[in-house]
Amino acid sequence: MTTAGGSLGGSTPKPAAAVGNAPLAKLPPAASEADKFTRTTKKSLDIALVNLTTASMDVNVKTTFLAKDEAGKHEVLPEKTVDNKVTLQPGAPQSFTTEEVSFTHTAAHRPVVKAAKPTGRGPVATVEPASGHAYFGYKVEVFQGNDLVGTALSDTAMSEIH
Repeated sequence: MTTAGGSLGGSTPKPAAAVGNAPLAKLPPAASEADKFTRTTKKSLDIALVNLTTASMDVNVKTTFLAKDEAGKHEVLPEKTVDNKVTLQPGAPQSFTTEEVSFTHTAAHRPVVKAAKPTGRGPVATVEPASGHAYFGYKVEVFQGNDLVGTALSDTAMSEIH
């Protein structure tokens, strides 16, 4: 009797690695201890602009991605500023997406130390401090020439200013 995908009864084939004397496939090396606590976040912004004047307008949109330093004073820093030049037609909304910016940080953690004695308890490891930059927010500024004509801030960036 057969069913879709094979037959019932009979012997099961041996796994490919166990056939003959073929060696088992090597496994990838285990992740380092810090890798278990490391996170990478990628952020981009969808920005919509509208020109409320009656003439077309060339603008420069400066988008600053903000990060919180996970080590030291935990201060908010600009991670990367992305510039986009856009020509806005009168009354017509225009949208674009900024390039992606990566943020990588490692949380504070205590590495696992193998026990040297058969009691099962290893020595207590010191805490590895947090490091890197975590995403915090954004600031968008729109310039026409040298004049600032528009701005937007994330709620988190606004809380840092006040």
